[in-house]
Amino acid sequence: MSKKKICLFIVSFCFTIINAQDYDKFIGEWTTNKSDIILRIYFSKTNNRFDFWQYKEIETLDYYNCKTKSYKYYPIRFVKKSNGKLKGVILYWYNQYESAYYETTYELLEKNKLLVTFEGDYNFTYIYSRRKE
Repeated sequence: MSKKKICLFIVSFCFTIINAQDYDKFIGEWTTNKSDIILRIYFSKTNNRFDFWQYKEIETLDYYNCKTKSYKYYPIRFVKKSNGKLKGVILYWYNQYESAYYETTYELLEKNKLLVTFEGDYNFTYIYSRRKE
C-alpha cells in the first residue's frame, strides 16, 4: 500500500472514532421545566441505531385506594444522525380525530444541556437538562 492510502485510511478512521464519541454524549435521561415529560435517549446495539423514549409518570389510585405509578409513552422514531445532531419524527394521537406531527432535532448545547426543536403542526423548542440519577 502506498503512503497516501495509509494516511487517508488513518485520517478517515480517526474521523469515524471522533463522530461516534460525539453522539454518545446524547445518551441519558433528560428533563425540561416546560413539561413533566422525561426524554430517554439510548443506543440500541441490536438495531444499530439510537432509540428515543418520551414518557410521563402518572400517579393513580388502584382498586384498594393505593397510589400506583404508571407511565404514558410518547413514541419518537429515530430518523438519522448528521452534523452532530440527531433527528426524529413524532406522531401524537390525542384522540381518534386529532393528531399532531413533528420532525424533531436534538442538539447538544453543553454536556448537560440539550436543545430540542419541534417543527410540524406547531413549531417550538425545549431546552432539556440531563436528569440526575
